[in-house]
Amino acid sequence: MPDTSSNIDQDAAAFLAAHPKLEEIDVIYADLCGLMRGKRYPIKFLDKIMTGGLATPGSVFLLDAVGEGHDPLGLGFSDGDPDCQVKVIPGTLKPVPWASRPTAQVLATFQEADGTPYYFEPRNVLRRVLERISELKLRPVVAFELEFYLIDREKTDAGGPQPPVSPLTGKRMAGTQVYGMAELDAYGDIIGDITDACAAQGIKTGAITKEYAPGQFEINLEHLDDPLRAADECVLFKRIIKNVVQRHAVEATFMAKPYPLTAGSGLHLHCSLLDEEGQNVFAEEDYQPGQNKTSDTLRHAIGGILDLMGPSMAILAPNVNSYRRFAPNTYVPVTRSWAHENRSVALRIPSGGPEARRIEHR
Repeated sequence: MPDTSSNIDQDAAAFLAAHPKLEEIDVIYADLCGLMRGKRYPIKFLDKIMTGGLATPGSVFLLDAVGEGHDPLGLGFSDGDPDCQVKVIPGTLKPVPWASRPTAQVLATFQEADGTPYYFEPRNVLRRVLERISELKLRPVVAFELEFYLIDREKTDAGGPQPPVSPLTGKRMAGTQVYGMAELDAYGDIIGDITDACAAQGIKTGAITKEYAPGQFEINLEHLDDPLRAADECVLFKRIIKNVVQRHAVEATFMAKPYPLTAGSGLHLHCSLLDEEGQNVFAEEDYQPGQNKTSDTLRHAIGGILDLMGPSMAILAPNVNSYRRFAPNTYVPVTRSWAHENRSVALRIPSGGPEARRIEHR
């Protein structure tokens, strides 16, 4: 166990005291493809990690989905692949419940030698956006809803994915059974281990739903008024699911369309904006229950998002498989559209009182 008396802060020292058997620590970060990358260190390096004594090339954020570098903008091969400073994000030292050996993890962010946040790190891109929103004296409140599939480790004869075998019935999952409670019961141990791991890492989960296809589920994350933290928890949540389910001899995929003829998986983002007094600026002043009125501010926000919908597809649908999800009669948008309480449009305005008025980007 490393020395806890001098170099590391009190929170880290308390964490080590609470987890005296730790052997390893993962220093992790999400790249432009949303994939977790990083390094694993013996726990004796915790002092060095917490005091910012690490270095990694910034080009790690610019790898493609299979981990290959392509020298974009001359970054990587052409410039000699220089290192950045790796800094731990405060408050992210957490246990890794699924690890076979006692392990902890921290989220990291990258800086240039002069302390400037590394430009191409996705987290720093979001930080710059939030700085611009802050200049408007506004604060976003966001929540993510992630759909995913559980799939069998055994592939079909053609090498494709297939639904898992139910732990209760011993039969392979088939049929839709959306909102089915029997399916939640059948996979209760897996889902329970996922939510337990989330709790261990301080990630608050909400509603759990059996979705529209065999083996497809959704677990909601709670609303947060710190979008950086919400984004951190979103990428950590995906890591939790993919690792926890492997202990149950199945795999998980967030692929948009793993099966051609069943429902796709989306990531739905709920977003509202608060002013300096904490009031929701999307709320309508003359709200009446049951009436679908829309404030001018909310209409302007919708208009701006729709105006940028085309260029945004490079991020919202970054690969060929993403576009296989867009099809009519599947609760997926196929037009640049919005509406109250309609799951087939791009921007849905959920029902509820003015304090809950928000955009669901689907």
